[in-house]
Amino acid sequence: MMFNQLIKQSRDTSDSLTNYFVPVIVVVLGTILLGDEIYINTWIALLIILVSLLMGSFASKSKEL
Repeated sequence: MMFNQLIKQSRDTSDSLTNYFVPVIVVVLGTILLGDEIYINTWIALLIILVSLLMGSFASKSKEL
């Protein structure tokens, strides 16, 4: 319920882009805390996520101008 209120209050696209950081954080924490191995497909997925974040942040900044 609190999450829904926060979403209603924030109208910025960059706020919704923070959801894409969750898999990156989970992979890093899993590697550090649990000793999980990172395979090549994980690196590719993280790269795609980071590129999409960059594209989304540039798109939201260009709409503000």
